[in-house]
Amino acid sequence: MVPKLHRKGSSFKGAAAYLLHDKGKAKTSERVSWTEAHNIAVNDPDMAWRIMAATALDQNRLKQNAGVKSTGRKSDTPVLHLTLAWHPEEKKSLSDYEMKHAASGAIEALGASEHQSLIIAHNDEAHPHIHILINRVHPEDGRMLSSSKEKLNLSRWAEVYEKERGKNYCEERVENNKARDRGEYTRGSKDQHRRLYGELVNGLEKSNDNRTAAERIRQQQERIDAQLAEKGRKQAEKHRSEWQGLYDKHSEQKAELLARARATSARMAQKVKEAYRPAREVLNRKHAEERSLFEAREQKLSGRIHNTLEALRKERAKITAKDHSRVGDLFRLIASKGERHKALMRVQASDHRVMARDEQAKADTVKKRIKEVAELKRAQLSAEFLSERRKLIRAQERDRTTLQKEWRTRHKERKRDWHDVARKIGPQEKLKSDFTASAEGLESKKQAMKEKFGKRLRSSRDKDKPRDGR
Repeated sequence: MVPKLHRKGSSFKGAAAYLLHDKGKAKTSERVSWTEAHNIAVNDPDMAWRIMAATALDQNRLKQNAGVKSTGRKSDTPVLHLTLAWHPEEKKSLSDYEMKHAASGAIEALGASEHQSLIIAHNDEAHPHIHILINRVHPEDGRMLSSSKEKLNLSRWAEVYEKERGKNYCEERVENNKARDRGEYTRGSKDQHRRLYGELVNGLEKSNDNRTAAERIRQQQERIDAQLAEKGRKQAEKHRSEWQGLYDKHSEQKAELLARARATSARMAQKVKEAYRPAREVLNRKHAEERSLFEAREQKLSGRIHNTLEALRKERAKITAKDHSRVGDLFRLIASKGERHKALMRVQASDHRVMARDEQAKADTVKKRIKEVAELKRAQLSAEFLSERRKLIRAQERDRTTLQKEWRTRHKERKRDWHDVARKIGPQEKLKSDFTASAEGLESKKQAMKEKFGKRLRSSRDKDKPRDGR
């Protein structure tokens, strides 16, 4: 049993499109043997992944309804993909029930027994295997599934599972877990790419079991592959940096545009205010003269009558036929200097409000025009961003295509090198074998010749011996 955790993702749709169909973006599903959903009310896999996606999108509401604080663990990768693979020897004895049982054990080892999951069994490989799609968002309280020690927990579960099955196919895992129990930090060996692994096995077979030559060529091939893989990693890092640079540049340009628009708006508002300053000063002088004249008239009876009539004239326009409370105000104007003064101040305050409204309307018009210009510039920035984005996509696609071509060439070179090894080592091994056989045959002939000559020599000596009685 080999459990493998894949990189976490954000799209249930993309994961389901790959797992529920044949390879190569096909719409067929011939490699899917069976599926099973856990903690989902439906068994239809297409509906199951949609429910999982809806649950992940509803995380905030689920937390709120469950009384869970929104300050907990957050992640934009709710998709957890796990693969369980058995040894090809186990294919005949492995039932669907056993696969489902193992899937439940793996899910429990991850602490995801209460989470939504979808199990998909494939039949497109020599070894039996299943895929498990898990929603990391809890369907009841919205909590995110922890990823702490998930690989270690799976490793220990897989070891126990194989012991229960009766045969351990991974000795390295057992030794690593023992080392971890002793407190030693241990990591399993990194998985080798399936294609490279197949070519290595074929190469070893072609090398006529000459382990020295095979090991030498293997090390050489791995060194070259590592160099090309490092180039790929640097390319991926470069691409990420280019994307980050593009987004940072666009964000800085938008922030700069917004800052310029705000500064321009504030500057123009100040200019409008300064433009209205002379009129405001004229109005203030006019009001000061009116107040001075009011005080002077209040010193005489005729002046008081004039002030009263002036106040009545201005106040009468505000009084409606049903506004009886304002009628009392008119009598107070006649009887009180203070009321007449208040009336004057109300009129002057109204003049200031009218001017302030005019000034604000002018400032709003200016701000609106500045905002329109800023929106046009922002649209231009967005168009430039999309253009640069398309160029970057094409450039990075060319980089990836070039790297893919290098890998295809590398695969051809690797096969050629293994073939050359087999072509060179094969005759050498045959020659060595023939020489060994010939040497062994010659040794046998020499021994036979010795025995033959020895026999003749003994026979000749017997003839030369003197006879009895002579």
